[in-house]
Amino acid sequence: MYLDITLRDLWRHKVRTALTILGITIAITAIVALGSISEGFNSRIVNALNLVTGQVIVFEKGYSFGPTMSESVIDQEVVDYIEDLEEVKQVNPILSKPIPGTMYDMIGANLEIKEAVKMTNIKYEEGGDAESGAYETIVGNYLREQGGIRYGDVITINDYDLEVVGVLEEARTFFDVTAITSLEVAREIYDAEDEVTFILVTPHDPGDSSMIAEKINDMFSEDVDATSSEEQAARAQSNVDQIRVLTLGIGIVASIVASIGVINTMVMAVFERKKEFGIMKALGAERRLIMAQVIQEGAIFGVIGGILGIALGTAATNAMNAGFGMPLAEVTPTLVITSFAYGLILSILASFYPARQAVAVDPVEAIRQ
Repeated sequence: MYLDITLRDLWRHKVRTALTILGITIAITAIVALGSISEGFNSRIVNALNLVTGQVIVFEKGYSFGPTMSESVIDQEVVDYIEDLEEVKQVNPILSKPIPGTMYDMIGANLEIKEAVKMTNIKYEEGGDAESGAYETIVGNYLREQGGIRYGDVITINDYDLEVVGVLEEARTFFDVTAITSLEVAREIYDAEDEVTFILVTPHDPGDSSMIAEKINDMFSEDVDATSSEEQAARAQSNVDQIRVLTLGIGIVASIVASIGVINTMVMAVFERKKEFGIMKALGAERRLIMAQVIQEGAIFGVIGGILGIALGTAATNAMNAGFGMPLAEVTPTLVITSFAYGLILSILASFYPARQAVAVDPVEAIRQ
């Protein structure tokens, strides 16, 4: 509907059009880039917590399931106590330590029981399992890519040489950025004979999770914090929600700036085309057609700005991941659709006031001017 006229007018005022589109582009870029952080955290936390569903998770007091877990330190005494609880089916002590010179972690676990690190549903891209007690390791997909590690290589950690016997497929969990070996080897490498980082406790009856957690907390109230996987999920979701609120706040500010730009541009366009709109009305053009033409300009701003914003936001997300050294941010289809729709609706709504100004033009006065 009058698309050729709309495009011609936008082209005639290239600088003004470009600046308006730039405002929308910046707003959508901010929403996509910042939104990708909360989406990435949410995706990885959900995937990580799915690995421990139905279990009790034990961390040092003050720490929780997240990026800082390698700082948690639990004494072997706690492991021994939990193993003696009759409600407990299996105890899986995990040692997680940073790999020197990198942003990644080494995980030591009981490899004879794959459930110890929930590897039963994870597939190998190359190789296979590491043997318990052997100086062997399995590396995550992203660690392999960033570190240039290949199947069969030997990596050195604290003067210990470990052969890479397996490379995992991308799992979108902490497995992607870790190297895995047996608990005894990890303890030897890091001189941590009597400590673990966290403990996964599997009950005979999942309904006993809360009771087991309560017993552990009562016994070691000053040392550890035992929670069910459901409680950890609630805590993690609270953290993600805080990130989303921050993202929303910044997005709203950027949106206000962009909408002011659209309104300003459209008001100027209506003023400059006052005579044109007056002639159209004098020739019998309906109010809805004139209004639709103005709103159409705003929609074009929204479409172009939305596409550019999503492209730049995705590029910014990739740059952030490269800077982090791990894929923490993620541009999801939902984020793309939401951001594009938001930019389009924002532009259309910002065009309503100028559109009303256009249909209010007096044909006689406009022709006289």
